[in-house]
Amino acid sequence: MTVYIYTLSDPISGLIRYVGKSISPVFRFRSHCCRNGSTHRERWISVLRRNGHKPVLDIVDTIIDSNDEDWQEHQRFWIAYLRFIGCPLTNLDTGGMGGKKQSRESIEKKRIKSLGRKVSEETKQKLSRAHSGKTIAVETRLKLSRIFKGKSPPPEHMERLRMIHKGRKNSPETIAKMRQSALNVIRKPLSELHKLRIAEGVRRACSLRNKQTLKSNA
Repeated sequence: MTVYIYTLSDPISGLIRYVGKSISPVFRFRSHCCRNGSTHRERWISVLRRNGHKPVLDIVDTIIDSNDEDWQEHQRFWIAYLRFIGCPLTNLDTGGMGGKKQSRESIEKKRIKSLGRKVSEETKQKLSRAHSGKTIAVETRLKLSRIFKGKSPPPEHMERLRMIHKGRKNSPETIAKMRQSALNVIRKPLSELHKLRIAEGVRRACSLRNKQTLKSNA
């Protein structure tokens, strides 16, 4: 069975608002667009419809020959990642529930239970194999780049990362792997996204230099 992880974005702001899973994303998308309800996602889509708009569907991950554990981990990954970079998701939980509605008490209990929980090595290996050699589509990268251009992760996330990595030292083996990974990246042809970022950086540098020149000549 092939399972797709998809996102729904605001057609005006471009912000990603929902991460879902389905074996038929187009059918599920139509269902989202015609359903009325009281969940955060349903209210958001209802407001869009009243204003003559629909959310934008994007497929961000494809899990071939998936079992329940596989797609659940992939959906949790995308929800955690997008929340980390600041997307105001309407998902009720951390993912992996297959769209089942939960009470706020259940969500809070699961949140507390998951605090400090470590992912097993087996699960890490599965995710590593599933994402090995996989790249996010250029369109998705550009969309994320435009949305979060000039933005930083929330301060609480930065503080939490700082505390996690405080005093931690990488082993010589890890440093060697990081060095080799960097070399491999350098040797690869630049992606379209990197080319656009370089061009934008050059444009900003030229603009700043021109302003400084005009200021000094004034």
